[in-house]
Amino acid sequence: IFTALVIERAVEVYVKNAYGAAERQRKTDILIAEQELRITQQALSDAAEFQAKPGVAADPQALIDLQTSVAESRDKLREVRIAALPKMTDLRNAKSLRASIIAILFSLAAAIVGVRILGQFLPMDSGAVTGPLADAKSQLFAFRAVDIVLTTFVLAGGADGIHQIINRFTKPDESAQASA
Repeated sequence: IFTALVIERAVEVYVKNAYGAAERQRKTDILIAEQELRITQQALSDAAEFQAKPGVAADPQALIDLQTSVAESRDKLREVRIAALPKMTDLRNAKSLRASIIAILFSLAAAIVGVRILGQFLPMDSGAVTGPLADAKSQLFAFRAVDIVLTTFVLAGGADGIHQIINRFTKPDESAQASA
């Protein structure tokens, strides 16, 4: 679990640094349009309050102009959001793909170095194998290869995936109730 947490955090930091500027740039246009809408709405509200005061000459054309400006700001915000949606989706997909690839590479390196899931269940002493695999070197090689692949994908899945697997085995009653 510790290894999965470290890999998850390293990937998160890398992706945030690699895509942070692009994500902020995509959001800037939306934030500007939202701010323009807030300003025009506030101006309309202030003008309506001012004209509602006794002794102030009402200017209905000014309110109509401000209402038109608010409507235009809403339309502009909608257009900016619609234009930004495909770009944000593409960015999110690129971030997800890059994060998955980096997580798999880090996890593969950890599995090759010796962090393994299934290898803990076979008694091995400094390369000497005991038990059913003692006479089959090819089976031992295949087992280690499968163990490396399995460990790679479990670690790349992140700490949450590992917690779900552990909970499935340690708390079978709760997981059965949750799925029912």
